[in-house]
Amino acid sequence: MKYDYDNKYLAEFTGRYDGSYKFAGNVSGKRWAFFPSASVAWRISKENFMSDLTFLDDMKIRASIGLLGNDDVSPYAFLSTYNLMDGNKNAYQTILNGKVMQALRASVIANPTLTWENTLTYNAGFDFTMWNGLLGMEFDAFYNYTYDILTAMGGDYPPSMGGYYYTYANYNKVDSKGVEITVSHRNKLNLAGKPFFLWSQFQLDFCKKSLSSLSG
Repeated sequence: MKYDYDNKYLAEFTGRYDGSYKFAGNVSGKRWAFFPSASVAWRISKENFMSDLTFLDDMKIRASIGLLGNDDVSPYAFLSTYNLMDGNKNAYQTILNGKVMQALRASVIANPTLTWENTLTYNAGFDFTMWNGLLGMEFDAFYNYTYDILTAMGGDYPPSMGGYYYTYANYNKVDSKGVEITVSHRNKLNLAGKPFFLWSQFQLDFCKKSLSSLSG
């Protein structure tokens, strides 16, 4: 859904309702999730009080917030899975009725509460161009918070279960914040009677990341 008043006041809202076969369908709120996002912008260069700034081509102030989902995990991790072991390896053999047989061995322990990894993003910034594109700049400040990260876990089960078992869980948290600055230049020249377009860009990024609840 979009809103545009005189190409000056802008707003947009989107929402996705996603489902993934990688999460349990019989546990409420795990397979399906809603991921909304919203953004607003003010094209300040179109205001009357900016009309005297003839060198200014365009200037816009903007902000956005959004929630994204990630299901990047092995399929069916919400179920216990088993591997058919190679009978040539003594560690995976079993004896049944006096015969050495291949055996099934648990490879992943079920986690029926496994669900989407989420990233919440905030962004605020402005951009402008001047003198018909000779100078342009974009500035963004952002904060990203990723939680319920899909994490491979090991060794979380007691020896009485018979060995070292693998599982997945929504466990870790990561946040990052920083700024991005982009300065650009566009120009058109005539060389030997033919147009020559010149474009250059310089970008500077700063980001600080914090980790918590690490495991795996």
